[in-house]
Amino acid sequence: MKKLFAILPVFLALPISAEAENGLMFVRTLRGNAEISAQSAKIKQGELAVAKDAKISASSEGFASVAFSNYSSCMVLSGKVSIEKFEQEKVQTASLPLYSEMESSNIVFAIDEGEAVFARGEFRPASSFKIKTKFGTIEPVGNNIKIKTDGSTLTVRAYDAAIRYSKPDSNDREYIPIGYELVCFFENGELKAEKKQSSISQKASLKSEAGSASDVFKTTEFYRGEDGKICVRRIAFKEFFIRTRDPIR
Repeated sequence: MKKLFAILPVFLALPISAEAENGLMFVRTLRGNAEISAQSAKIKQGELAVAKDAKISASSEGFASVAFSNYSSCMVLSGKVSIEKFEQEKVQTASLPLYSEMESSNIVFAIDEGEAVFARGEFRPASSFKIKTKFGTIEPVGNNIKIKTDGSTLTVRAYDAAIRYSKPDSNDREYIPIGYELVCFFENGELKAEKKQSSISQKASLKSEAGSASDVFKTTEFYRGEDGKICVRRIAFKEFFIRTRDPIR
């Protein structure tokens, strides 16, 4: 994975405005054949749009990264991710030093086949962050989670974070502790769910991917322009301006 050494200006893109007040997304990166559509229209890199009902797709030749207006992000490496719901009391337009939500939010993703990494800041107790699959619903207990599925098997990993899992049509949630991954599959028509200890190499790989996904929301700022509209801009890290960076972030 290539590394770049860069000195970044505080603002990397001109602000873009949107009329909507609720549940917004900012398209950070589209590479290769990756594309995003929302409300029956294609969304380009650098554009701001309402997140609900959006579809993010990519193949092995490309990827997409998106920042959301609740200090969270999604990096789609292959397949398709849909946003089924994004309810937010109010778009956050003030930056907090610990990337913490000021208002509660409820976001639901769906993935049938593909690979994606999700990241988020500190959510409020009333907030929820869920990923739906044919194998059940996944919730990160922490600030990142990776989903990979080919339709017949589901693998869920989290770096330095735990996982909650509930089977389809069930309210019972299983807790997968830190250091373990969840593997789901069908055997003779019956859904099986197993937890396995993650290897050192898997943890190292996921640490890098989780960091890349987190950088997407950490370097995106939603704010209110002079005309009162919600705008967004790319910013440098709050902690420092000089660092070795992965170019996919």
